[in-house]
Amino acid sequence: MKQRVTVTACTSYQQDKVDRAVSEALEPLGGMAAFVSPGQKVLLKCNLLMKRRPETATTTHPAVIAAVVKQVQAAGGTALLGDSPGGPFTKGLLEGIYDTCGLTAVAKQTGCELNFDTEAVEQRYTGSSIIQSLPIIRAATEADVIINLPKLKTHGITLLSAGVKNLFGLIPGLTKIEYHMRMPDHQDFSAFLVELCRLIQPALTITDAIVGMEGAGPSGGDPVPVGAIIASPSPFAHDIVAALIAGVNPKQVTTIAAAERMGIHNGQPEDVEIVGDIAAVRRRFRLPELMPRVDFLSWYMPRRLADMISKRISPRPVFVSDVCVKCGICVRSCPPGALKLEGKLPELDLDKCIRCFCCHEMCPPKAIKIHRPRLARLLFGKGETR
Repeated sequence: MKQRVTVTACTSYQQDKVDRAVSEALEPLGGMAAFVSPGQKVLLKCNLLMKRRPETATTTHPAVIAAVVKQVQAAGGTALLGDSPGGPFTKGLLEGIYDTCGLTAVAKQTGCELNFDTEAVEQRYTGSSIIQSLPIIRAATEADVIINLPKLKTHGITLLSAGVKNLFGLIPGLTKIEYHMRMPDHQDFSAFLVELCRLIQPALTITDAIVGMEGAGPSGGDPVPVGAIIASPSPFAHDIVAALIAGVNPKQVTTIAAAERMGIHNGQPEDVEIVGDIAAVRRRFRLPELMPRVDFLSWYMPRRLADMISKRISPRPVFVSDVCVKCGICVRSCPPGALKLEGKLPELDLDKCIRCFCCHEMCPPKAIKIHRPRLARLLFGKGETR
């Protein structure tokens, strides 16, 4: 049976227009009442990566969040807004992010709650060979229903950040760093994200694709008008449609490819029932430059030499001196501790760098660029994946 995904046109964040678009997106799925029953506590898992204003297209727009809150309330549920952003998971950090990202205003307007519980609960998962247990923010474990509210963005590891990737924010604070450390290989990390999604089992995914992010996502890219709300009970089918809208071959999105390898979804658009005019909102996103790990070199040469060459041709973060404010967030966000703040700019130890690009993702002033050495460009071309 085909999994249904709705694509609803919406070109403005004007609240009444977003309210109408979200309602229309949910109607072919049975409305919010198909997912939320009276009295249920519903966590709306937003994308709140960092302290950025809505117009930067880094986080889920508050107008979309407010529209979903109203739908939950109309179905008789109680809405709780939350996420565990990058950096420490503290009440003070959450307050600043809620204020800047517009969620404090949403809570005042709708009467919904904001999550300030920074505790985590260890969740066991017996259906996976990848993870047996992992910490999840307590708000998610205590919710009756989880609704996933991503922002459609490019991503330097997964190519696109949408339904599946957004759930990584349910792992608390700096604990995320541990998982980057354990799985530096992009395929392994993507398989982990798929298993995390299966553990969480969001009832519904509704993506803010009114304005997305292209280029150096998920935080260093540029806003791109798309004009859509995407909704589905299946985050996997949802992400296939999100990829089509972004002008990307779905199977080149690493989480979709991982889901196919794991037998969860075959990644074929033909096996998704799309309700709505996808052609009207399709764009060709400017994508981040991706390069897979070059472990294949070890097939032809000693491992030590292969590792040395791999490090020299792999992409690396570089720092823009006239933009860097020496805040130290990149240093604190680096999983392997490859950065230290000394002198005018942070210094990078390439031997420790695992190319997770957390530093790039978490840099507030966008002072970090991803550089691909000239040798890599000669060997592999520009590296853009279409």
